[in-house]
Amino acid sequence: MNPIDEVHIAPLGYEYDRILGPARRYDIDIIYLLEHDESSETKPDYHEKLKGVLADEGIEVRSRTVNLLDIYDVLGIVTTVVSEHSDDIVRVNVASGSKLSAVGATIACMATDATAYYVHPEGYAHADRNERQSYGYVDDEVLPSYPIESPTADQVAAMDFLDSSTTDIYTPKKKILLSTLKTKSSRLFRIINQQTTKRNSRYSTRISSTHSKKTGMLKYKKSVDRNRSRSHQPGKMHCVRSGTNYNLTLIDKMTAFIHRPPSIW
Repeated sequence: MNPIDEVHIAPLGYEYDRILGPARRYDIDIIYLLEHDESSETKPDYHEKLKGVLADEGIEVRSRTVNLLDIYDVLGIVTTVVSEHSDDIVRVNVASGSKLSAVGATIACMATDATAYYVHPEGYAHADRNERQSYGYVDDEVLPSYPIESPTADQVAAMDFLDSSTTDIYTPKKKILLSTLKTKSSRLFRIINQQTTKRNSRYSTRISSTHSKKTGMLKYKKSVDRNRSRSHQPGKMHCVRSGTNYNLTLIDKMTAFIHRPPSIW
């Protein structure tokens, strides 16, 4: 039976204690440091010092190169690491990198079983690249999770087909998509047909409703036309039902609207 590891993922920005503090508290086994894609000469000196201290704590340090200013890059790296540790406990530190990396890491936790947490420092220093942005470690708190359902493999296959087949002058029709993917996935074929059936059902209901309104309006207009000669005011007519005068042009406009074929979504 394989042991369950405590795995942490932390963007390596301009923080030191906010990474080291949780690492000691949770007695973690493995930590992934997400390092910004830049030359080693531009990185702060305390990055290497942090790696050495973590290693001295008996923690296995693994680095991943990522653009910490790209939400989707961080999102992809975090979800990939989480999937590699499906049987372990995975926590993600969203306080140690940039604001954009925090957004990407948080969304990744929503789409996986990882837990996002925010680290509270004792205080902040000053905005100097060569100095840590904060100092000390007070506590951390788990962030609320709002699960996001990831697209299935079938849905990804359909989107990939549409993306590779669509050009500026051509978009594949639904029947082409079905014929191409039917043999690859009967489940996808069933899903698309279910969605089409629901859409056609809604469309039929709209057609039926429009037909009923159209019939009623035509009957009403005939009734108004019969009373046109009785009207003493040119351009207006008397409604037998309500006794109210209506402008003929309004009736014509309403009838024209009913005659208009329903739009497709």
